[in-house]
Amino acid sequence: MNAFAVFLLVTALLILSWAVWFLFELLRYVISGEYHVDKRLRDICK
Repeated sequence: MNAFAVFLLVTALLILSWAVWFLFELLRYVISGEYHVDKRLRDICK
């Protein structure tokens, strides 16, 4: 493996791990009910 391939692999792993973390946190946010509370607050403030 050359240095460019290692760089691409590390970059891809970082992006993939961020995407997995983002989806996990998004699901946690929606399941916890905070999303519905925030949505109601936005509707009240309009």
